Amino acid sequence: MIRQDYIIRLIEHFGVLWARLVEQLRGGELHPARLTIDYAYLQLFGLTPSAVASLSAGELLARLHIGVTPEAGREQCLILCTLLHAEGDLALDQQQFDQATSAYRKALDILRVLEYRQPNTPLPEYAPTIAELEEALIQAQT
Repeated sequence: MIRQDYIIRLIEHFGVLWARLVEQLRGGELHPARLTIDYAYLQLFGLTPSAVASLSAGELLARLHIGVTPEAGREQCLILCTLLHAEGDLALDQQQFDQATSAYRKALDILRVLEYRQPNTPLPEYAPTIAELEEALIQAQT
């Protein structure tokens, strides 16, 4: 029960941050959107934006699975993939192609590992798909 409560609280907290982020992006509020992403990294994962940028996908995966159940670790990784996808979109909008490529690549690498570990587990609606991330990555590199 405690495990489920943790996952539910994590998803609820992410939902609030995600709604704020979507509203900011739709309104063209790029700087506040950047701050919301940075805040989400700190609040949800205890990671600074520079740590997320400097750590590899493998290191991020390992950190998010320490001391939590496999289900909670997977959920944290899916939320991180979603935030990285949004970060990549934001960087792409600002023509910061290297940052966009890095964010999309990390999200894609993490999502591929999750898919490999649990191939028949469906993604939640909020999470990007492998195909979406691959397409975004191609856009950032061209």
